[in-house]
Amino acid sequence: MTGDWREIFSRLLDEEDLSEADARLLAMALRDPPHRREAIEWLRFEAILRSRFSPTPQIIGRSKARLVERVLERETGPSDRLPSGRSRRRRISMILAAAAALAAAVLGTWWLTRDTYPRPEIRGDVRILRGGVATASGTRPRRGDTLIAGPGGASLTLGGYCRIRLDPRAEVVIAGYPQKEEIELQNGRVVSQVDPGRGRYSVRTLHGSIEVAGTEFAVALEDPKPKGETSMNPAQKSLARMLTVSVIAGTVVCHLGEKTLTLGTNESYLFAGDREEGKTHGTVVSAGEKELQIKAGNATVTLTVSAEKKLIVKEVSQLNPGDAVTATWVAEEGRKFVTRLDGRGKVVGKVTRVEAPWIEITPENGKTQKFMPKWIGGMPADGGGHDKKVLTAIREQKVGSVVEITWVIEEGKRVVDIKPVH
Repeated sequence: MTGDWREIFSRLLDEEDLSEADARLLAMALRDPPHRREAIEWLRFEAILRSRFSPTPQIIGRSKARLVERVLERETGPSDRLPSGRSRRRRISMILAAAAALAAAVLGTWWLTRDTYPRPEIRGDVRILRGGVATASGTRPRRGDTLIAGPGGASLTLGGYCRIRLDPRAEVVIAGYPQKEEIELQNGRVVSQVDPGRGRYSVRTLHGSIEVAGTEFAVALEDPKPKGETSMNPAQKSLARMLTVSVIAGTVVCHLGEKTLTLGTNESYLFAGDREEGKTHGTVVSAGEKELQIKAGNATVTLTVSAEKKLIVKEVSQLNPGDAVTATWVAEEGRKFVTRLDGRGKVVGKVTRVEAPWIEITPENGKTQKFMPKWIGGMPADGGGHDKKVLTAIREQKVGSVVEITWVIEEGKRVVDIKPVH
């Protein structure tokens, strides 16, 4: 006996005998709507496989009949493996009849819907390879085909709910099966938009897979920029290719190498062998000594600040809620550790202190903030120093005046422009 109804269902499709316990488990499992839907998807996939070998409807019909008969035959067939007794046989018959009825319902739904599922559709500048051979113009794509977009790019629709834009020279293979659509990205960049609640979708590459249930995201697979002479075999070159995942809206789950990570709106991730980094763009929710929270789209992303990264700790300490930033991070042990901060913004406030190169302002209903100009050049002995133009502007400010400061993150918040507000 097995505890997995899927294995029992598979053995049923293979026309194997079921024990009483397995029949009971299958009957109970098929009463669950999600399990019935999964069984229907399974049978649709079986139909697709059979269609590859050009079966006739009569063959499939006989298979359907054999399936139901196989379940029902236990009512009248040999019962040497089961204890005798009228009540016992009646109970077994009821269990098997229930399983048969549910299996018949599943098969009936499959039979009615197997021809209504949308076929793959392709538009635009594209070549279709089938078995490595180019097809004639106007050929409709099917699963297993390789699509190579031309200079004008192309668009692919799968299942009626997955819309995929292929950038010029992008190359994909149509894989998956109904309601579990999948493409294999072999080269270039694709942008996928998936309607929620219609089915699953994933993009598979040599590095791993990206799975979604409803979102819009881009995946790019590119050759790395050469750095001098390299001697790599084809397999090493493939693994060294750069995979970039960028989420435009929604959420995706990436299974890359030995890592599984979740990306949300305005997040991206670069995976290139020994080089990995992610990015989150949004506005600051909170900034503490150990964590930085950024609102990206409709979600709040929590990033970890390592005490060993002194510069990052300093830059995070100067952030305020509402600041627009881009945080670069690496994924380790299920957390995202900040490795770099970039950002640019403006703040309006009253000057409360001037002590060049520092200027201190207090926004209305906000906390006091302290700024200094960017450092330009090398060491002072070599002519390096604070931006002279901005330094002069700071010295000219009067306590009590209202100013607008434009800042960037560069070893902390640095002033790049000061304007009076009248």
